[in-house]
Amino acid sequence: MIKKLIIILLPILINAKSDICQTQWIQDNGTRYQPPESVKVLTLTFMNDLDSVQIDSKNYGTTYYYESFLNIKGKLGISYKASNGDIVDMFQNGNLIVWRKNTPLLKAYCPTLKLDISKIN
Repeated sequence: MIKKLIIILLPILINAKSDICQTQWIQDNGTRYQPPESVKVLTLTFMNDLDSVQIDSKNYGTTYYYESFLNIKGKLGISYKASNGDIVDMFQNGNLIVWRKNTPLLKAYCPTLKLDISKIN
């Protein structure tokens, strides 16, 4: 039984890539605040060749699923959506924005996030 478990888990561990992000601000009712300790650091774990990403904070975690590529004023990125409707946009420059009901919820910077996206004409 243990050998089967190791064989099944090994590909999952190989495919996972993690990045650490520092939350720059959170927003509530249109006002931006310094992030509380519980969300100061976010861990992103990409799974299934970037088809999904798990975002964890100190006491919260959500899985987001690929939604679309982004090209906002020449800034390329990837958009992911959670089952609760929240959206996370990640950009090549390491910026990450979480949206709830079309309103920004938090912004983080992920210095090790390297999205290799190029536009094909």
